[in-house]
Amino acid sequence: MLKVFSFALLALALCPPAIFSQDISSGLVGYWSFCDCSLKDQTGNGHDGTLMSGPTCVAGIMDQAYEFDGSNWINVPYSDAFDIDPSGTLTLAAWVKPSRAGGYQALVVKGYDFWDYGLYIDISGAFMFGCNWPNHETFSTTIPQADVWYHVVGVYNN
Repeated sequence: MLKVFSFALLALALCPPAIFSQDISSGLVGYWSFCDCSLKDQTGNGHDGTLMSGPTCVAGIMDQAYEFDGSNWINVPYSDAFDIDPSGTLTLAAWVKPSRAGGYQALVVKGYDFWDYGLYIDISGAFMFGCNWPNHETFSTTIPQADVWYHVVGVYNN
């Protein structure tokens, strides 16, 4: 299961800019644009999401986004495609707008009770990208401020 959620009020937008200079679909496992508040996986791989406990569709940085109140999330059912080989690569990216600064906030996570990988705002207040194989964590030097949009990207490359 891939889970998009937050423990605090947060807006999440994955809508891309109107132009790209290169193809970004090679090797893409899942892509949810949220541009029209759709939870359809834009890769065609069928990893469509489901709203859990009612995240709200709101105006985003480029089009639409989802706003979370701490008790809701978007659920994408489990697929073997989300099981990343530790000898391989992984990139997670999202536009986020925290409603408050500081404190732990999960942004995009694979797993439920025990996470495999994800993007977070750590308890220290910094953005964090982590993988449980091989127990890899990377922290940004950016401490996000409330009500400001950030493009957050985590990359693991064996």
